Amino acid sequence: MNPPNLSLDHLVLGVPDLEKGARDFAERTGVTPIFGGRHATGTANYLVGLGGDAYLEIIGILPEERDNGLEQPFQLESLTQPRMVTWCLRSRDIENDVAAARKSGVELGGVLSLSRQATDGTTLAWQMTRSTPMPKSGMLPFLIDWGSTPHPTTRELPSMRLSNIEIAFPDAPGLQADLAVLGVRSIRVTSGTPALRATVTTPHGVLGLS
Repeated sequence: MNPPNLSLDHLVLGVPDLEKGARDFAERTGVTPIFGGRHATGTANYLVGLGGDAYLEIIGILPEERDNGLEQPFQLESLTQPRMVTWCLRSRDIENDVAAARKSGVELGGVLSLSRQATDGTTLAWQMTRSTPMPKSGMLPFLIDWGSTPHPTTRELPSMRLSNIEIAFPDAPGLQADLAVLGVRSIRVTSGTPALRATVTTPHGVLGLS
């Protein structure tokens, strides 16, 4: 069993109102997100590139789907304001990576097969880990494996530059050790209430997303 071979895939900004969240983001950053697509659970997203092959996902529940009775990802139904809810690492062999992490004491949850329709009518399919509630309040990243599906950054996304990720968590040493198991050693975890913050360079200057 090989150890996880992972890299940053995307950050997740949850919003209580998707269209308003996308507009507010554009006003604040000077970067206008583009619509990604709808998900089967009743959510949809907007996308912004972060440089290289990483991106920011702005995700929310569609108004007409808010009471559809389906379990929503990232506890989106409880949001009252935009918040960086979690982040994601890209896997090339998700079953192996989940098993290897579990063997080292890091539980990432089950592996789901999901899909959504892109704006050009094509279907994007992927596998990802999910656990409810989110492991370590979302501060432990989930994994995604795009398989043969083209990565979202192969589209021409509006972009800004990601320069730093900061994480706060009550058990900072424990989370730091979990991240090391996943091969993440460049992100420092400080002690505090669970929080994820990304520093980005935008047309409106250097901003923090939290």
